[in-house]
Amino acid sequence: MQGNHGQGAVRPMRMTCQGAPAPPLEDGNILSMILLRLPPLPSSLPRASLVCKPWRRLITDPRFHRRFLAHHKKAPLLGFFFSDYGGRIGFRPAQDPPNRIPAERLSSLQLGVGITIILGCHHGRLLVLNFREQHFVVWDPITGDHHHVDIPQMLKENKILGRHGVVVCASREENHVHGACHAEPFQVVLIGCNKEGVFAFVYSSEAGTWGNLISLLLPPQPDMAFHLIVPVDCRSSLVGNSVYWVPVGMMGAALEFNLHSQTIAIIDAPPNAFNFNAFMEQRLQPFIVPADGGGISFIVLAGFSVHVWKRVSNGDGDAGWVFKNTVELSSLLSLKPRDHRINTQEPLKILGLDEDDNVIFRSSNTGVIYMVHLETLQFKVLSVNMNDSEAYPFSSFYTGGMHPETGMHGDEDANNA
Repeated sequence: MQGNHGQGAVRPMRMTCQGAPAPPLEDGNILSMILLRLPPLPSSLPRASLVCKPWRRLITDPRFHRRFLAHHKKAPLLGFFFSDYGGRIGFRPAQDPPNRIPAERLSSLQLGVGITIILGCHHGRLLVLNFREQHFVVWDPITGDHHHVDIPQMLKENKILGRHGVVVCASREENHVHGACHAEPFQVVLIGCNKEGVFAFVYSSEAGTWGNLISLLLPPQPDMAFHLIVPVDCRSSLVGNSVYWVPVGMMGAALEFNLHSQTIAIIDAPPNAFNFNAFMEQRLQPFIVPADGGGISFIVLAGFSVHVWKRVSNGDGDAGWVFKNTVELSSLLSLKPRDHRINTQEPLKILGLDEDDNVIFRSSNTGVIYMVHLETLQFKVLSVNMNDSEAYPFSSFYTGGMHPETGMHGDEDANNA
C-alpha cells in the first residue's frame, strides 16, 4: 500500500542544533594543531597566512609562533656562508624554491678593508674575525644585528696563539629552541695555546666583557709527540653542552670545551685512527659528531671512506673508543672516484653538521654538497655548489616578511610597537 502523498503527508524533518561542532578548519584548536605540523621552512607560515584572515590571525599570534618553534625543535639548513679577502661575507642558499632565500638577503655584512674569516656558525649566529681591525663581529643574518667584540689582550700580544672560536646562545629560558635566538644573550668562546698548555677565553654579551682566563696546563713534550698547535683548517662541532676541535697536536687529539662547567679537556684520538702527515697532505680529515644514543663519535674521512669510533664508558668513570664501522661514500652516494679526485687531495671535505646531525660533505672537485646521516645512512644531495673551501653551514628559522621573534607581519608589528 502506497503512502499518502497528499496535503496531509508527514514530511521528513531536518534536525538542527545550535551547539553543533564547527568544521575542523574553523575550529581554532584543531586548526592550530594542523598548522603546527607545517614544515619549519621559510615559505610555510607566510603562505598559510595568506589563505584567510582567521589563519593570518592565528599564525601571527606570538603564542602560536612560540608553539611552532617548540614543536619542531630544530632549525632547517638554509644555506652556507663564506668570506672573501675584501671584507665581504657571502651566502649561498641550499633550499629549493619556494624556500630558497635570495643570496642578497643574507649577504649584507660589510666588515671593512682587510682579511676577514668566519670562525664558526652556531645557533643562527656567525662569529667573524677582522684581522686588520683587531676585533670579532657576532652577526645574526636574519635580523641584521651585529656586535663588535675586542680581541683579548693576551691574543693581541701573541702570548697565546690561536684563532679558533665559536659563538653560542646563552639563553637560560626553559625549553628554548636554538635557531630562534635573535634576542637571547650569547657567548663567544676562543681557544689558544702556547708551550705551557691550552687556554680558553669566554665573552658574555650580558656582562659585555671577557671572563677570567681558563687554562689546562700540560707537562712538557720534549719529543713533540703532542705539539699544541691547532691547525688552521680545524672545524668545530657542537655536540650537547660541549664544543670540540680536532685535530689538536700531532697525535690527532680532540679538544673539548664544556660550556656548562667552563672547563677544557684533551681527549686522545682512537689508536691508529690519525696520521699527521696524511692530514697535512689533505688525505684525511677527523671530526667529532653526535653518537647514536648519546655521547660522541670520532670519525675520520679518508678518501671516500668514513671510519667511525664511538666513545663508551667502562662503568668506572673512564671512557675509551670502540671501532664501530666504516661507511663507503662512493657506493652510498654513487660517486665515481675519477670525477671527484684532485691529485692527492681529499676528494671530499667535511663542512660541518646540520641540526639533524647530518654530516655535510663537499666534493673538492665539483662543489656538490651531500648531507649524510652516518647512523641511518640516509642522505640528500643539495641543489647548491660550493667551490669555496671555507664554507660554513647555516641553520635558522626564517619566515620572510614575518618578525623572527613574534611571528607578526611587518605592518602589524609596527602598529603594535
